[in-house]
Amino acid sequence: MSVDIYRNTGIKDIPPHFYWGALELDYSTAIEANVDLQNFTVMPRRWYVDARFRCADCGTEFLWSAKEQQVWFETYRFFVDSLRTRCDKCCLRRSEVLHLRQEYDALIGEARSQGTVEQKKRILEILEKLESSCGPLPDKMSEARDLFCKQLMKLSGESDH
Repeated sequence: MSVDIYRNTGIKDIPPHFYWGALELDYSTAIEANVDLQNFTVMPRRWYVDARFRCADCGTEFLWSAKEQQVWFETYRFFVDSLRTRCDKCCLRRSEVLHLRQEYDALIGEARSQGTVEQKKRILEILEKLESSCGPLPDKMSEARDLFCKQLMKLSGESDH
């Protein structure tokens, strides 16, 4: 059974942990929450307010709007203690890196054993993008890059003859 000690409190009585690290809260933007749609254990969020945060990756300031929070917690059902920590640009970059990594993981096994030239070229493209986004590659990825570069160079050399 959950305990909601904030049931009948005002907007400015929002528990501080719901906006931990916020640079500013704008109570004038408050939207009342539908707690029946939230995922919580101890207490729901009764209100959403616009909040300014500093991006954990790039350090720029960004706004997490009350409307975005309502979608997060009532539609996507994120746990109510969750906080957004990245700006839109860094969220997008992180998502792209995640998708590249998933594609790499899906292709690498077959490409190592019996992969096509196209698969190996695609893996090299993925590794180039990952390296430019994230910095130096882990050893296994660097080894795969070196192996495929050698194989492709050998194939292109053979096709010249």
